[in-house]
Amino acid sequence: MSPQEMIDVIQAHKDGEQIQFLYKTEKPSSDNCWLDAKTPTWNFTSYNYRIKPKTPKTMHEYLLCNTSNNKYISTSAFYSSMEDALKDYKNSYWTIVKRLDYTEITITE
Repeated sequence: MSPQEMIDVIQAHKDGEQIQFLYKTEKPSSDNCWLDAKTPTWNFTSYNYRIKPKTPKTMHEYLLCNTSNNKYISTSAFYSSMEDALKDYKNSYWTIVKRLDYTEITITE
């Protein structure tokens, strides 16, 4: 790691980011070898460090039906699950029919 990379990862830890480490003998490109560092030791001789990558979240719109008049609309927001969508529509006239797969978006928070 370069001195600037060391500074960046320590600063990220100070700012509350989750840090991971990898033994220098491992290939840095293999994501399954990185381990979470609860309290980094900052041993740059034996380990590489990085900011833990954010996990992407896939979201969709959902098809809604108003059972009193059989009108259909899609949700105005994207949801990561039907359970999340149900929270917004549980006390309304709208019933969730299905996930609209063609509306898929992926975000990284």
